[in-house]
Amino acid sequence: MIRRNTAQAARRLFMVASVLAIALLYSSKAAGSLTQSELDAQRALWASHNVSDYDFIMQRQCLCIGDIVRPGVVAVRSDAILSVTDEETLAPLDPQYFFTINGLFDRLQHGLYVDADDIVVSFHSPLGYPTFMRIDYDAIVADEEDIFTARDLAVVPEPGSALLGLLAAVAIRCCHRGWRKHLR
Repeated sequence: MIRRNTAQAARRLFMVASVLAIALLYSSKAAGSLTQSELDAQRALWASHNVSDYDFIMQRQCLCIGDIVRPGVVAVRSDAILSVTDEETLAPLDPQYFFTINGLFDRLQHGLYVDADDIVVSFHSPLGYPTFMRIDYDAIVADEEDIFTARDLAVVPEPGSALLGLLAAVAIRCCHRGWRKHLR
């Protein structure tokens, strides 16, 4: 009889401890989770650079198959996706699975809006765009997280920009020197 009461008490204690652990896990945000002020500051830093034409490599990580997890070179012009190509094969990929940098910021904002259980993000130091982001909407459910990486961002100069003009001047000067040699 004593053994039976001890076993029942141990089971009850285990059940109470389990329920408390689940409740604590479900109700608390992880330390270091993204805050609205941090997101606003990074978005403002990105916006301060006035970049609307750029290429970068984006990849989604999930228990998925096919093109959705392939790293894609995303060509963005005037803040809209122009094209996406597979980083390795250069085959076209479906742009619906990819985002602009502003689209990645919007995903982070959505995570804050719906009060996701955890948002872990790393930002590019000089430009402010997210280089890694994991949004865990429900800590108890497995594989419902959004995980994205963004890397190798290259700004595409606008036609008529100073950099493009400088490159053109160098090319003309080199060609001009070459033609003078042949005219002598």
